[in-house]
Amino acid sequence: IFGVVFILVSMYTAAQARYADRWVAVINAPLVFAATLLITSLVGPGEGSLTGRALDVSTALAEKAPLLWAGTAAALLIVVLRQIRHR
Repeated sequence: IFGVVFILVSMYTAAQARYADRWVAVINAPLVFAATLLITSLVGPGEGSLTGRALDVSTALAEKAPLLWAGTAAALLIVVLRQIRHR
């Protein structure tokens, strides 16, 4: 369910961004994704060491890479369509 919500929010953010800030919407999705994983790793259960937490984040990024690409691609598609429509 996280994946579907992430892709939908990425698309919504790209659609609602001001036209001048449209490219930020493409970059925003992966940054929020990484920040969410980092916060979840720090707050959630896991190894207590900093190295263990860093490994948790990097593993989660590797496992969820297709989802990250899909959300970014969806946001990029919305931005490109808005660019074409604006011309």
